[in-house]
Amino acid sequence: MTFCFFSAIGIFFIVFQTSFFPQFGIFSKCYDIITPFILYIGIFQPLKTSLPIVLFLGIIMDNLSGGAFGIYLTTYFWFLMGIRWITIYFHAGNVFLFPFIVGPAVLVENLIALGSTAFLERDLQFQSYVTSLIFSQFLLALITGPIFFIFIQKIHKKFDKLIYNFTGGKNANKK
Repeated sequence: MTFCFFSAIGIFFIVFQTSFFPQFGIFSKCYDIITPFILYIGIFQPLKTSLPIVLFLGIIMDNLSGGAFGIYLTTYFWFLMGIRWITIYFHAGNVFLFPFIVGPAVLVENLIALGSTAFLERDLQFQSYVTSLIFSQFLLALITGPIFFIFIQKIHKKFDKLIYNFTGGKNANKK
């Protein structure tokens, strides 16, 4: 049940990001909102639940992006493995650490996209707006990352409560 819930949320974010964001100028330069979602499930879900979701969302994003296939899949996979490794040493569920988790992840994702573009297009010359775009997305991720985590956490708690009430008090999401 948890797999279906997080897959549905991930698909919702993908549809929202690819259809809603481009229609409004203020959101057109927003970072990939799937990244904080991947980090969230990496922190708060076991690997057996989070890995299939990450692979599923990575394949969908690779199919929708039109870029080199495997960029999102690989990036999301390594974000998941990285956040799982970090949680060994830090209590990553602390809300004060969320900006320091999401911000660098968005920066790394932008650098991977920039590097893959530079690799594929040898004569490509980057304009100064690319640097300002990466920096603005990094700052936006620092600010909105904790809000995003709290939002997903509240939705997950409401879903767990709904499932708990629906099943008559039996926990359907045993870990």
